[in-house]
Amino acid sequence: MRNTKLLKKALLLVVATGLIGLIICAVYIHKDTSLDSLSEIPARATSSGLSGQLKIGVIGDSWVARQKLDYAIESTVAESGFETVVLSSGHPGAKSRQIYRNLFLESGNKNSSNALFMDDDLDYLVVVAGVNDSAGHIGKAFYSHHMLLIVQAALARGIKPVIVEVPEYGIEDTPSVGLLSWVKRSIYLWLFDGGKVDVIREYRKALQEELQASGIDDKVFLVRFSSIANDYNASKDLYANSSHLNHDGYSKLGKLIADSITEWHNKAMHSDGNSAALHFRR
Repeated sequence: MRNTKLLKKALLLVVATGLIGLIICAVYIHKDTSLDSLSEIPARATSSGLSGQLKIGVIGDSWVARQKLDYAIESTVAESGFETVVLSSGHPGAKSRQIYRNLFLESGNKNSSNALFMDDDLDYLVVVAGVNDSAGHIGKAFYSHHMLLIVQAALARGIKPVIVEVPEYGIEDTPSVGLLSWVKRSIYLWLFDGGKVDVIREYRKALQEELQASGIDDKVFLVRFSSIANDYNASKDLYANSSHLNHDGYSKLGKLIADSITEWHNKAMHSDGNSAALHFRR
């Protein structure tokens, strides 16, 4: 009898511990995957008139950190005859939600991109993100929602958003760092991505649909990364490892971004009847 009571207590303890563990996991997952809303965006200062300089901001994850894209963008745009300044802020490991939040972090924070975002002379905002979202399987809805928020924030400031679609990379070869990371990734894989590992194209499509549904797709320049590399295994000469480009890869991406901005800028200015060398900051 005594042994039976002890066994029941032990079972109750195990069940209670399991339930507490499940509740903690559920709370963590909810917090980790919750969707932010659009923050209040401070108004931009009144335009100072025509400018002969293009100022380009670049935000994102480790692909942007340490000014990996700055020189290629600046030099390529300059070749088209524009005086160009490039500012960048990259946060290694950041997903789309954190990149959005960084726009509003106090400037003293090392990951803040607030000073860049609040620059009243900023013409274009380039966003390079999605590797960490897709590798972490946090879900295409999470990714597309926060990318939309970044676009909406840029437009609210009168800045033209330039979005690089989720880059091609070795998503099937990218390892988890540590046991907990592996467990989390495995759970999210089934919860949010239906057990599918290579979800790059699904995430790209989700963003396009989100922009179209919001009616602002014509105000966004979407840079097709696939024009550089459509298949990771066939383009390994552009990669340092499964989730990062090498110097040649970043140079190609920077040039692609610059060419996209130059094309968009020329079309916009000529359609306004102005010289592309001079433009109003809106």
